[in-house]
Amino acid sequence: MSSFLITSYRSTDEPTILANGDILTVPELFPGWELPVSELWPPIFTEEETQS
Repeated sequence: MSSFLITSYRSTDEPTILANGDILTVPELFPGWELPVSELWPPIFTEEETQS
C-alpha cells in the first residue's frame, strides 16, 4: 500500500508532516476539532466492488 503524507504549515511553527495514523488539529483556529489524516483520502475499492 502507498504511504500518503500531508504537510501542515503554520505561521508560528516549522512545517509538520502527517501520515495516515496521525490526527490533524488546528487548536488556534478550531479548539477541539480533529481530523484523522486517513479520512482525507478516497476509499480504496477492490476490483469486485467497482464491477457491481
